[in-house]
Amino acid sequence: MPWPGRAGGLIIRALLQDYLYHGDNFKVACPTGSGKLMNRFEVARDIGSRLTRILVRHQHGRRPVYGDTEKFQTDPHWRDYILSTSTSTGNNGTDWVPAIRRYGPGWSPA
Repeated sequence: MPWPGRAGGLIIRALLQDYLYHGDNFKVACPTGSGKLMNRFEVARDIGSRLTRILVRHQHGRRPVYGDTEKFQTDPHWRDYILSTSTSTGNNGTDWVPAIRRYGPGWSPA
């Protein structure tokens, strides 16, 4: 499974460390306002799952990370690769595509 990226990994790691300290007794509503209570381990797992779903193809064979960019969705030279530039705002992942257009594949801000 693809890794959610640096920021996602840091959030998940912090939640897991917090879980080790507080254990099962400290619970929060996740998602916020849902009324469903989860401990920090469960929240970390939920966030990891959500971040991964941005990168994985759904039932129609499209990756949400690429939005409506057909080249990355359907072109046999591009569709099997996940391009990461670490420029996503976290809203829906599609901000990665404009950065790829500006700087080209393989560009990295690091």
